[in-house]
Amino acid sequence: AEALDAWARGVLGSPRRVLPALRRAVDAAFETGSRQFQTFLLGLVAETSLRASDVTEGLAAVDRALALADETGERFFEAELQRVRAGLLRRAPGGDCDDRVMASLEGALAAARHQGAALFALRAALELGDAMGAAGNVQEGRERVRQALAALPPGSSSAEIDSARLFVSGG
Repeated sequence: AEALDAWARGVLGSPRRVLPALRRAVDAAFETGSRQFQTFLLGLVAETSLRASDVTEGLAAVDRALALADETGERFFEAELQRVRAGLLRRAPGGDCDDRVMASLEGALAAARHQGAALFALRAALELGDAMGAAGNVQEGRERVRQALAALPPGSSSAEIDSARLFVSGG
């Protein structure tokens, strides 16, 4: 609960200020010996690090989480980990649209589709579309987002879905 509280405070306020509390909460959760949700908790550290522009810490958390996913088979958060990794790589010096960013976003999209996680797929597709657009492949980026939108249940609605529709329309 402490990790989620710290993460939420980072979303709502100053992520840099909550990172130490989040790290302590995640470390305390790991000290219990439970291996459940470790990838998710490290994902919270990575996402908060992204919000705080702490690329080094964020990438370390993602790498550790993905290694744990390989070790434990806990993959429910893999798509988000790959997506956050791409965001961190984009903030790294010279990382705007390099091959590692694209590979992480393609990996995020593939993982989400494999798991039937349509919203995670949409998030990955939106970031992939943005990266493709920045690399000059605007139409291909829009098509990837269009495909992700088509996979959602009819009548789905959220701010992210609205953003995706706007992206596809060129707005």
